[in-house]
Amino acid sequence: MGYSLGALVSLYSSYKNNNYGKIASICSSQWYKNWIKFIEEDIINDNFKLIVIAGRKEGYKKTTIHKDTPKFLAKSYKIFKRRIGEKI
Repeated sequence: MGYSLGALVSLYSSYKNNNYGKIASICSSQWYKNWIKFIEEDIINDNFKLIVIAGRKEGYKKTTIHKDTPKFLAKSYKIFKRRIGEKI
């Protein structure tokens, strides 16, 4: 489980090992350079539960790449949904 950059590392861990059965990502820095390209690669751990929590106004009033956070989160969500499914 992580917050901000730590949340990105939590997501990253699913691509590098299969030691975790549950991953929580809170306000992760998914705007990070090449993140979306990276998560299109092969995932090592495809048997885990994932919760991603993020505000819809993240990046609001920013002029840096952070302003596109909701766009990156939406892309990431679609990729993870395709790879590991979705349960509500």
